Amino acid sequence: MNCPRCHSERIHRLRRKGIIERRILAMLFVRPFRCGRCGYRFFRWSIAVNPIPSTAPTSIGFYLFLVQAVKSWFYRRHALL
Repeated sequence: MNCPRCHSERIHRLRRKGIIERRILAMLFVRPFRCGRCGYRFFRWSIAVNPIPSTAPTSIGFYLFLVQAVKSWFYRRHALL
């Protein structure tokens, strides 16, 4: 697995932060990673305990899309109550 920014192989998995990462992204098997060289934080699909390289979509745009979708659903749901 390589960093999407600098292409370094010095990658390590991070703890999940916040409710979105702990609940929603965990159910989708998306995990946060950080590059040891440039410090870039990014997300990857990861089903295995020790993740292997994958060709799945990994951009931060995907994460932002999910966050926006969950927020939108949450606000719509509570507006109806």
